[in-house]
Amino acid sequence: MVTLSHPLSARQFTALSATCCKWSGGIAGMHGDIYTFVFLLPQSCAPDSVWISGEKQAIPIVLTDVRSPQPGANAKRYFVNGRARYELTIKVTRDSYAMSPPQNSGPPFNGIALITYKCNGKARYGLIKKLTKTLPPLGYP
Repeated sequence: MVTLSHPLSARQFTALSATCCKWSGGIAGMHGDIYTFVFLLPQSCAPDSVWISGEKQAIPIVLTDVRSPQPGANAKRYFVNGRARYELTIKVTRDSYAMSPPQNSGPPFNGIALITYKCNGKARYGLIKKLTKTLPPLGYP
């Protein structure tokens, strides 16, 4: 069920892989997931944010240059055959004791994640339908 004002375009957005790794540890009651999404966009397009299924808010996509990493960045960009290849890593943290965040104001979708990007000044969406791999869980002391 994707009901978006701008249609999904297979020509522009190509999902290559989607992985998830569950984690727990650190402060009591902390746990979550680490998602890694790899996708292609035309060089004229730029990713903006990502909606993770089940989460209440969009997560901004912050790019870094591969040669000089930037603190707080969650995405790397490479150029391949006239297209930009993005590697996006999102860490979703859940606190068993936290109050619930505000209600979801994002678009409804069926899948793991919805990538929002801009192409020629227009908002577009790329759907990541399912995980390609689930990694073994991590436990932190």
